[in-house]
Amino acid sequence: PQDRLSFLMQDSGIELLLTQAHLLGQLPIPAHVQTLDLADALD
Repeated sequence: PQDRLSFLMQDSGIELLLTQAHLLGQLPIPAHVQTLDLADALD
């Protein structure tokens, strides 16, 4: 659930999230968290 994901990201204190482009719109990413698309990282 979105609420659980949001809580986990806030509580963990993450600063960087490795993900895939198609998931970015589905994740409740806090404003202070930077994202890195794994496909871009592998190029």
